[in-house]
Amino acid sequence: MFGAVAAAALCWGCGSAASSLPERVAVPFETVCPQADGTPVFIGGYGSAMGYDAADSCFWLLTDRGPNVDGPTPESKVFALPEFAPRVGKFRLSGDSLEAVGTVPLRDAGIFPPLLYNMAAIGEETGNMEEMLGHAADFYEEEVENATKAVTAIMEPVIIVLMAGVVVPIMFAIMAPMMSMYTAAENG
Repeated sequence: MFGAVAAAALCWGCGSAASSLPERVAVPFETVCPQADGTPVFIGGYGSAMGYDAADSCFWLLTDRGPNVDGPTPESKVFALPEFAPRVGKFRLSGDSLEAVGTVPLRDAGIFPPLLYNMAAIGEETGNMEEMLGHAADFYEEEVENATKAVTAIMEPVIIVLMAGVVVPIMFAIMAPMMSMYTAAENG
């Protein structure tokens, strides 16, 4: 299923490189573990999102929400490990399949703040990923704006003091000879 998602999006957004790419490719699963009752549990499936780097000829695929089994109703899933850490996989096209080049863990890697993980998880659970990531972007935009205002507020007095440190000696350099001339003219 996840391979179909990635395959459908494979050529979308690839630009001029799309003409040399196959229409569909298989995306590897890291492991498939059947449970005691024979229900397969897919671990490490990619396909929640995808990007293509034309410069590197690599595909970047996001894992799904974690190991899951089919739920009690069609089209439903049960996620056995809610603490599952999603990853981004880097793949190269090899024939009619994608070959894994590496992975980047998204949780506990220090790449993104925890709020972003939580917002992405909520967005994926509700099927509203774009809206949730939009909320996260708004939040971080406001944080950057507040930090910029704080730095600017601190820098303003520092700049004024530095300017005074430059202007005052220049004033004294101009005024000192003038005062000397007035003193010499009065005594003269």
